[in-house]
Amino acid sequence: MQNGELYIYIQDIAANLSPPIAAIYILAIAWKRVNEKGAFWALIIGLVAGVVRLIINIIYREPICGEQDLRPNILKLHYMYFAIIIFWLSIFSAVIISLLTQKTEEFRLIRTTYWTRFDERERTDETENVDQIECQHINNESNSQSNGTLITGNADFVEKKVKESLIRNFFQWFCGINYKNQSESTLNDNLANIANIHQTKYEKRILMICLMIVISIAVTLFVYFSLPLEIRFYI
Repeated sequence: MQNGELYIYIQDIAANLSPPIAAIYILAIAWKRVNEKGAFWALIIGLVAGVVRLIINIIYREPICGEQDLRPNILKLHYMYFAIIIFWLSIFSAVIISLLTQKTEEFRLIRTTYWTRFDERERTDETENVDQIECQHINNESNSQSNGTLITGNADFVEKKVKESLIRNFFQWFCGINYKNQSESTLNDNLANIANIHQTKYEKRILMICLMIVISIAVTLFVYFSLPLEIRFYI
């Protein structure tokens, strides 16, 4: 693009589009009052602001050294400063809209924010199991067919049910869910364990070791490439 550096171009694009997403993620974890409407419209406002600057940046070419810069003032602002602006614009928008609209239901905050991460209350939406009812309905149909209570001569219908069953079984296996030969209470316990963020001491140690390795590599690379070229050459 305009004989520019690819890395700079990628950073410019990210600075126009990514800050609203980062702002909403941080706000959703740190503040329990933010709601769906506040998050949605804050993302839209940040996206519109970023896309507008991105389009203007594509239309107007950056002047070469010695030429007068006649571009709009929004392009004269460095893209990293612009990223800070739309980041805080998204946060303020989410805060104002959330305060003006209805707050989120209390049960939806359980284990979804930093302040409720250890909340052990049961969520009503986790115990609702629509898929189990559907699976039970399919099993009842299969049992009825085997007992002769449901008679059909449509081979295409049977073949379609077999294909759906294979796809469903693969999906359940891939997601670690097993509906076969389970009571309703056992099934609800398994679904609750899938959504549970509890970690054993062994899991915590493994994750902490991996975290320290990643941070050490990042700090090492940051320090290394921050050094002057002459010092890096000797290292």
